[in-house]
Order: sequence, then structure tokens, then C-alpha cells
Amino acid sequence: MKKPKKGESVFQIYCQPDETEEQSLARTMISPALQSAATINEYVNSPVELDLQAIIDCLDEPVGQVKNGNLDCIEQMLLVQACTLDVIANNLFRRAKVQEYLKHSETFMKIGLRAQSQSRANLEALIGMKKPRAELIKQTNIAHGHQQVNNFPEKENPPNELMEKTDGERLDTGAPQEAVRVDSDLATVEEIHRAKNKKRQS
Repeated sequence: MKKPKKGESVFQIYCQPDETEEQSLARTMISPALQSAATINEYVNSPVELDLQAIIDCLDEPVGQVKNGNLDCIEQMLLVQACTLDVIANNLFRRAKVQEYLKHSETFMKIGLRAQSQSRANLEALIGMKKPRAELIKQTNIAHGHQQVNNFPEKENPPNELMEKTDGERLDTGAPQEAVRVDSDLATVEEIHRAKNKKRQS
């Protein structure tokens, strides 16, 4: 491999057996590792020139860890980002305090609040990784009196099952029902206790 000149970025391209050179180049150029490495190389404040392939290799290491189920690198990144964003937010809040014009002060406050909100989102994501969401839902759905709400019923009722029958009776009042015979006792009471005095005729 030819030694790169100062300021040049060099990376390796691995050709797959069923790929052409053009396809291998396109796959490599749009790969997340290369794109991220190029961005890091532009933004990082390094006293020495960084090798692009070295950055790609550093990015490939945590990717391999995640594939194997090790999420330590993600937890570290979320926590570090949350701390960084919190520092940025507080710096913007202090700068907003010393602004002469209200418009400038509001701008710094808005950006600071966005950074603070993103910091909180990172922490919530980190907590979600340490404590699965299903467990959080199970704990928050405990009613008063230590009565637990079942979020995962073994068998869900069909949509109209509850409106069908209850103890042998239909809840749908519009559905046809059997005729009910007249209570003979009530009929007798009506005959016995009818008014004895007939209406006076004028």
C-alpha cells in the first residue's frame, strides 16, 4: 500500500467474492463506520493527524460487542452524552443570564432547554436498558390496596362477549325475550283494593 501524504485519508476496501470493484467501493463508502469515521475526523480536536482506518477499527470494536449481547459501550455512551449535554445546557443558561437583549437571552435559554431535554432523554434510555419497560409497566399498574392489574391476560375476551350474557340473562334490551305471564297475586290485589265509592254524578 502506498504511504499516504500528510492530510490524506486512507482506508481499506474488502471485496466480497460476488462483488465487482465498483460495488465494493459503493458498499464501503456508504457504510456507517466509514461515514462516522469521516465525521469524527472532521470534528475531533486532535493534536496529531488521525488515521481514518484506525477510527473505523475503533468503531468496529463496540459494534462487535453489541452483536454479542454486550451493551456496556452503549450504556457508557448514553451516560457520557447525558453528562456532556447537561454541561452544555448549564453553560447556555449562564450565558442567557448576562445577555443585554431579551431576544438573545431567549435564544440561549431555548437552546439550553433543548440540550437539557436531550440529556434527560439519554438518561431515560439508560434506565430503560437497566430496567426493562415490561417490568416498569407491571410495577406502575398496581392498584391501591395491593391489587395488581394484569397487563398480559392469558385469553382476551372477544369484543362482544361481555355484552352477550351475564348469569343467563341478556344485557341487550332490544333483543327479543320470552313473554312474562301476569302475576296473579297482583291482579287479585287490584280487584280487592279498588275504590268502593263511585264517582258522584252531578
